[in-house]
Amino acid sequence: MSPRRGRWLAITEWTLFAAGILIHATQVPKGLWGDGAFRFQYLQLLVQSKPSISSFQYSYVGPMFALPLYLLDVLFKTPTHWFTERYNLLLFTIGVVVLARLWRNEADRAQVRAFALLLIAASMLPFHTILFYGEMFTAVTVAIGLALLPKTRWGWLLVGLGCANSPACVVPMGLVALWLAWRDRRLLPLIAVGATAGFVLLENLVRRGDALATDYVGSGAGAGGVLPFTGKPGFSYPLLFGLLALLFSFGRGIAWFVPGLWLSFAKRRVRTAVDGTLAAWLIFTVGLVVVYAKWWSWHGAAYQGPRFLLFAVFPAAWLLAHFIVFRREEKLSPFITLTVLAFSVWVSIACMSFHYFKMERVPQCGLADGALCTFVIDFSTLFYPWVQALPVSTDEKMHDALCVLVGLRFAVPLVVEGWARLKERWLRQRALPLKQWGL
Repeated sequence: MSPRRGRWLAITEWTLFAAGILIHATQVPKGLWGDGAFRFQYLQLLVQSKPSISSFQYSYVGPMFALPLYLLDVLFKTPTHWFTERYNLLLFTIGVVVLARLWRNEADRAQVRAFALLLIAASMLPFHTILFYGEMFTAVTVAIGLALLPKTRWGWLLVGLGCANSPACVVPMGLVALWLAWRDRRLLPLIAVGATAGFVLLENLVRRGDALATDYVGSGAGAGGVLPFTGKPGFSYPLLFGLLALLFSFGRGIAWFVPGLWLSFAKRRVRTAVDGTLAAWLIFTVGLVVVYAKWWSWHGAAYQGPRFLLFAVFPAAWLLAHFIVFRREEKLSPFITLTVLAFSVWVSIACMSFHYFKMERVPQCGLADGALCTFVIDFSTLFYPWVQALPVSTDEKMHDALCVLVGLRFAVPLVVEGWARLKERWLRQRALPLKQWGL
């Protein structure tokens, strides 16, 4: 590819990414619902009065960084809290820009651009930008922090902030720290985990008077339901059941909602300076699956996809971008990569256009503690649109169009490379002498 064509391609792809951000900033409705409403409420009380911080169930770490946006809402008297509602979108945008800047010399720039486009148009991440939930803060800060570690030890500060926002993430942070400590023969990773755990305990002590009185104690306790473990609090769900559900259930399994992770099993010939970060991302993802498999609300309640595993989209998108950009160098069939790409694009479309809040209107989804929408393929948000058509709004159609454009951008070269390989193989087989032909 000529330098001039490469520059125009880069400009076009970054323009496409910017268009996606603009669509989500100006067209896609946002909301302060569910857990996000609680986070916003206490942020609001923190500014307007002196709230009882012990009554707040969640950590203050993530919401505190939204304070400048809330003050802008106060300054401009926005009736719908326009700036605060776009907090998660801003976090995502900053995350992509920082990673692109960080890897401008460490990774192929075409792969970095593909990574950015796949995150906004071929992952479940865009749905998380419409709410004020805390998973985005954890995912972005941990992703950037781990990417910074090869350059600076201060990366642990971001990792610690993200895990303090979701204290259960101290466990996957510990797994990454053990791996890095063993690989580099350094104690700093273990010290960082200890400092993060200490911060979580200190926050509990200040807010509740007891360092061990975490947000998770007693959460989920209530009357029993149809499912055997409904109403049991804390980390009471059977580990094996939770692992199978988070991995393979049709309504929450990352095997379906984060298909790019399948590519972690494919052998990669091309190695880059980012491989260490990818390994850390994958280890952190494994830790998330293990720790949340025990959580009573492993499914994330009324939400879209594996809510607590949002972080997994980062390694998944990077792996998919790798096999798209290095389709000629890698042995993996481009048609396998094409299949993963197509399903990833569908995940993004389904998460925005056929999400759980629409599925709640389907009467069957309220039966048996929501088990149908969680486990049964017919009522999964990924597959139900093929059973029954659901209304799609204009803003959702705009996002879907972006997804299709990005999908086509990467699908065409994959098809071309795949066809070239098939043609080459056919010609090679055709050239064999007749005596070598089998029955």
